[in-house]
Amino acid sequence: MQLGSQLGELTYCTNIHPGDTWTDVLTQLQNTAPGVKLAVSPQHRLGLGLQLSAQMAEQLIAPAALASFQSFLAAEDLYVFTVTGTSHDLASKSAAYEPDWRSEARLRYTNQLAELLAALLPTDGTRGSITTLGGGLKAPLHDVPNAAELLRDRLVRHAAYLYRLEEHGGQVIALALKPEPCCYLESTSDTLRFFKEWLFADRSVVQFAGLTGASRGFSVDLLRRYLGVCLDACHAAVEFESPTALVGQLREAGIDIKKLQLSAALRIPQLGAQHLPALGAYHNPHSLQQVVSQRANSLRHYQDLDEAIAELQSRDAGPNEEWRVRYQVPIFLQHLQDFDSTQDFLVTLLQQHQTAALSEHLEVATPTWPLLPAHLQSAIEDESIIRELQWVKDTLHND
Repeated sequence: MQLGSQLGELTYCTNIHPGDTWTDVLTQLQNTAPGVKLAVSPQHRLGLGLQLSAQMAEQLIAPAALASFQSFLAAEDLYVFTVTGTSHDLASKSAAYEPDWRSEARLRYTNQLAELLAALLPTDGTRGSITTLGGGLKAPLHDVPNAAELLRDRLVRHAAYLYRLEEHGGQVIALALKPEPCCYLESTSDTLRFFKEWLFADRSVVQFAGLTGASRGFSVDLLRRYLGVCLDACHAAVEFESPTALVGQLREAGIDIKKLQLSAALRIPQLGAQHLPALGAYHNPHSLQQVVSQRANSLRHYQDLDEAIAELQSRDAGPNEEWRVRYQVPIFLQHLQDFDSTQDFLVTLLQQHQTAALSEHLEVATPTWPLLPAHLQSAIEDESIIRELQWVKDTLHND
């Protein structure tokens, strides 16, 4: 939905609707989205943010499935302007990061997401965005000597595909790489370095120009048009980033925030052994829950909460040790019974957005409700989505 005053479009991500197939997600959307729209945007259409695995994308792009979904959107005054590409493979916790951007399969999958989004975007000039992982998990990529070059090549080729889509149909779609703890693009400094030394470097300009026929001068602008970042408030807060500093650094480097993902992480301000039993309620057997610990102004990274807990059991917590866990919690809650959230980080970002818009696209990364601890499941799913969207609107317009 349009937030007005040039604050962009606000939606929620369908990651809240778990399922293995497109039919699973569509059924939940049909049951939930019309009621959410009625509550938060009764007079205007409501945008949706789809999260699609490669399997779901293959199912949705079939002509009959796509036509049926388009009819549903039109009937309910809904539209789609952003898509997130992620795996739904539960074979291992790292499966969500596979294939990474070394792979031709990741390129084909993301091209297909762009094709789908081009078919779903409104015809009024609404821009689209695709969120993708920040390269891939750090550990396997760091074992590949030419990893940065492989990532660069695939990403530039995807940018060329986005250029051809715009040339053919007029839809402007950008790819948003999402920095994440323990990923190749983990911090703002990682992101700045990769864009400067690889994505926006001369070799990328030459490659893009060769693929598209655009002049080299124009190719510089086009790479910035099609490639940017998704700033996930949860991920950046877990990394103990400064919201003000990171926004300034991205702007100075000419890297667009193609999507602002509104999310909050689990925060334990003063870690102690007494917190171990309560942490068990936040265990997710299906996905990694990266942890960053701050002790004496130094940071330590753990790829998973299980790893961090096991290490803590063998030692005493340090003085003033703080943990932040990549576990999405409801953004309207600052205190979570035993712990806190990083809601303050998100509020600061929204205040900056209100002063000078950070992105055209804002997406609430609502947690998968059934996986939350019982004491946080205070409402049924659609009521929780409504509450999160309303919290964002209230925060932005609270003078």
